[in-house]
This record gives sequence, structure tokens and C-alpha cells, in this order.
Amino acid sequence: MILKSFAARFFKYLKFCSGGGYTNLLVSWVNYEEILKGKKAIVTGGSDGIGLAIAKKLLSLGAEVVITGRDEQKLQRAKQQVNSGHLSTYQWDVSDIAKLEENFLAVVDRLGGVDLFVNNAAMVSFHTISNMDESYYDKMHTTNVKSVYFLCRMVAEWYKKHNGEAGGKIINISSMNAFINDEYLYSMTKNDINRITASFGKRYAPYNVQINAIAPGVVSASVNKTDWESNAYCSSNQIKRVIPPEEIAEICAFLASNSANCIVGQTISADGGETL
Repeated sequence: MILKSFAARFFKYLKFCSGGGYTNLLVSWVNYEEILKGKKAIVTGGSDGIGLAIAKKLLSLGAEVVITGRDEQKLQRAKQQVNSGHLSTYQWDVSDIAKLEENFLAVVDRLGGVDLFVNNAAMVSFHTISNMDESYYDKMHTTNVKSVYFLCRMVAEWYKKHNGEAGGKIINISSMNAFINDEYLYSMTKNDINRITASFGKRYAPYNVQINAIAPGVVSASVNKTDWESNAYCSSNQIKRVIPPEEIAEICAFLASNSANCIVGQTISADGGETL
């Protein structure tokens, strides 16, 4: 037992020396009880990372949730992992703009309505503007921006027509990269998300439709190849640790609740102070 404990400490020391630091992290979830009981939610790109963490949190608050994604196998693995009768899946590539309405209405029909829509699906790549060809530009812009634009409008109009005064919520997942002046197309697309959020938020607020965004920093997820349970250390932000997707899910839960009805068209930074 002593040898095992020493080995664990020594392993952490090696990580400190090689990676610049070591941080343990404990994530606390806020217990809102079932404040979303009876609510129906759709989370695009929900098979892993931030999307899946959001889906889990919404389920814990009593919501019925559909997660969507391009990869049916990943969706099924996520469903098995969560193991909830209140979670279902739907294969949907949001970059296929011609089928946005068809797919949206199919998911709404499966849920029996919708009260919360989370635009999380995105294409993540750090190609610079100097090595970007037209086809790649079109693919990323369509996935990250065009789909969000038309889905925001589509969902908000659906809320107006079908939910009446009850309205609804739309939460877009942006990125801290939207606030950084770099040469990546990804950052440009996320900057567009912030403007879409503000414009649509202002347009639909009078109909009790709240549209907001969250801009995460370095999140511990497969896309960033980080594992906070192994080592949560991060040198680039002010809190010196990565951000677990569960923390982003907490912010999403707050924005999804009636406690946040006065927040309109805002992008909330959750980057550990990295863009300050």
C-alpha cells in the first residue's frame, strides 16, 4: 500500500515536471431539484464532450432530452452510457441546410414539442486563413455559422407559433476563440455566433424567447485531448486548470431555467479568465 501511494505521488511529480504543473479538480453540481421537469430539450452534437454533459444535466433536472449527431454509433454509445429512459437520439448532420427543417420537425414530433434548443454541434479545426481552401471554408462556415443562424430563426418562430406566451430558450455554444485576434477560421465562426446570439436575442425577446450563448475556454474533452481526472492543470488561463464540460453544463442549466429570463442576447465567457 505504501509503495502504491508513493508510485501515485511520483507519477504526479513526473506530470508536473513534464507538463508544467499538476492540479486536482473537484466538480460540484448545483441541485436545482427538478426545475426543468416536463421541459423538452434538443441538444445538437450531443454524443460526447460539452453536448453530452449538458444532456446529462438537463436530464437530472427533469427534462426529456434528444441528442443529435452525425455518427449513429457515437449516439448509441452515449445513450448506453447515460442509461436513461428520458433520453433518445436522432442522427442529424446540421451542415445539411436543405434538411434542417425536416430534421427539426422530426425531432420535435418525437419529443412532442420543444422548450429548449442547444446549438452545440460544430466543426473544430485550426486551419489558418493562409492555408484554407474554399471547400473547407464552406464546410466549416456551414456547420458552425449557417446552421446556427437558420436554426435560431426556425426554433424561435416555432416557439412563437406553438408555445405562445410560454416562449422558449435557445443556447448557442460559442468559444473563447471568438474574443481572440488570431488567424483561425474557427475563431471567426465563433465570433459570428456571438453576433447571431445578440441579434436574434434582441429580435425575439419580446416573445419571451431568450437566446444566449456560452463561450467555453480550454475544456477537458476528446477534441482537446485533455483528461481532467488525470491532470487538470492548464497554463494558459488565470485559474491554471482546464474546464470540465460539467461546468459548462451548469451554466447551461441556469440559462435554461426561469431564473435567467432577464438575460437576453448575451455571450457568457467561461474561460478561466484566459481572454482578460
